[in-house]
Amino acid sequence: MPSTAIVDSVESLSAALLWHVPDMQQGFTICTYHGEVTILAEDAQPFAAALESLLLQKINQIQKGQAS
Repeated sequence: MPSTAIVDSVESLSAALLWHVPDMQQGFTICTYHGEVTILAEDAQPFAAALESLLLQKINQIQKGQAS
């Protein structure tokens, strides 16, 4: 499975909102140094909602910084 780094740009964060967050609703795997954790679809919603919130906050921060 290819990995995609989330870069702090509005474009990459918006793409993550468009593609990754909705896809997470089907379930996903978190990969760490110590192994993997599989999140099933029935448990995925809180994770997807948290990521969506984080990405929106980051987009807002970047846009505020660009307006300064």
